[in-house]
Amino acid sequence: MTEHFPVSAEQLAQYHENGFLVIEQLFDQEEMNLLRDIARQDLQLAVEAKRRRDGGTGEAKLTVRNDLGDDIYSAMVRCHRITDPMEQFLGGHSLAPIAG
Repeated sequence: MTEHFPVSAEQLAQYHENGFLVIEQLFDQEEMNLLRDIARQDLQLAVEAKRRRDGGTGEAKLTVRNDLGDDIYSAMVRCHRITDPMEQFLGGHSLAPIAG
């Protein structure tokens, strides 16, 4: 059974007002630990990462890709927990080519 992640009217209004929406605990701790461990061992990710000041006293590492591959990062982006809300934000336009 496919899980669906509906967005409330309040969340949809927040998205349209602010241009973004933060959904706390979209992924559980085990999933985030796995992603963190994979990213820390990913040499290609380290090479591509750019360092930017984070607005505070530290810096953030950021990698931007314009395509989806066959990897854990793309799998998370294709997850219904992300694509279902995005389809709602876009007024029902399908993200099927992305969601695969």
